[in-house]
Amino acid sequence: MTFQAFEASVESSQPIELYAIEQGSQSYYYTSSEDSQVSGGITYTPLALKREKIDFTQEQRSNILAIRLPASDPFVRQFVTTIPGQRARVTIRRIQRGDTPTPQAILMFSGFVQSVTFEDNVRTAVVSVAPEAIALSRPIPRFSYMSSCNHVLGDVRCKVDENAFKFVGTVTAVSGNVLTVAGANVFPSGYFAAGRVETVGALDRRLILAHTGSLITILFPFGVSPIGSVVTLFAGCGHDPDTCFSTFNNTINYGGFKFVPKKNPFSTGLS
Repeated sequence: MTFQAFEASVESSQPIELYAIEQGSQSYYYTSSEDSQVSGGITYTPLALKREKIDFTQEQRSNILAIRLPASDPFVRQFVTTIPGQRARVTIRRIQRGDTPTPQAILMFSGFVQSVTFEDNVRTAVVSVAPEAIALSRPIPRFSYMSSCNHVLGDVRCKVDENAFKFVGTVTAVSGNVLTVAGANVFPSGYFAAGRVETVGALDRRLILAHTGSLITILFPFGVSPIGSVVTLFAGCGHDPDTCFSTFNNTINYGGFKFVPKKNPFSTGLS
């Protein structure tokens, strides 16, 4: 019998769901089954999880899907003290137990984790997942007529190779959201501002707010203290023509309009 035949059968249908959570280089695989399941060469581990109903109508495509799982799970434990810097993607597939030897896995839902909250005296975690369709429903202009650059540092239009402007060093001290990275003082202050800092293997990352000497100020602290750990600092870009030239020598690909007039004739007139 095929997947569709099992799915339509009243007596033979035994649906099993497979949950894949991908966060940077880390992946978590779970199944609603009481035993492990193998699909696509990946082993899914049983976990006591529960989700809300998935709406397939056009009007409900933007609904947030809530998935409940034990708060002891390693993925949700990251959210207890702080928010991870890496966005996590959730994919839910469905198979039929009787569809052997190689069950067909049907995609049911995919989206990105929007938030994680805790309930039941912190015994249960509620993972709120926004469907990918939400991103497609937002009308956002790709380019704006402005003096600052429209590109994202390192994208196909910017063309800068970020790996050519990075530094690998060891964190020797941490004070709140300020890291001391040995060797970062070799670069001029501000070089890494608006860039990012990544832990080993890019498992987590943070936005760099300021850089002075060996001091790196990040948006918020890491969940696990990085003291003694090796981190990678990536240069930041202020999206201004001076930084584009002096730091990256990339003026030819600058995506802004440096000489935009400060006076708007449409609001102030020509006089």
